[in-house]
Amino acid sequence: MTKTEFLKSLGGQLSGALAADQVAEHVRYYDEYITEQVREGASESDVLQQLGDPRLIAKTIVSANSIRNEFDTEAYAERDDASGDSDGLFQLDNITWYGKLIIALVGVIAVFLLFTVLRIILPFLFIIILVVFITSRFRR
Repeated sequence: MTKTEFLKSLGGQLSGALAADQVAEHVRYYDEYITEQVREGASESDVLQQLGDPRLIAKTIVSANSIRNEFDTEAYAERDDASGDSDGLFQLDNITWYGKLIIALVGVIAVFLLFTVLRIILPFLFIIILVVFITSRFRR
């Protein structure tokens, strides 16, 4: 495999999974790395052999990128509008589907617990209010 074939294969594997600028950045990195190693005296085939299969490298890059995006702190940053003021809303754009599912489930559970507690407390509260009302009528 030649350097050109390696870089073409790497770029092809990354192109469907990453943005074009990220693909170009990774391909440029490996191009510069191979060039630097050859400049230092290593043969191109030895450098490519040490790097390994470009498909495996691409898979590793995509995995690392998805993990980084999963824990991206910008996903929780407050949104700024055109004037630069914060509108107080949190962005959910970069949260994964299961993160959104967990948020929805927590909301459903919270509403369920609220209604359950109210269903238990309201009869007692009604009795207390009734007793206070009746005792206040008798005191007059």
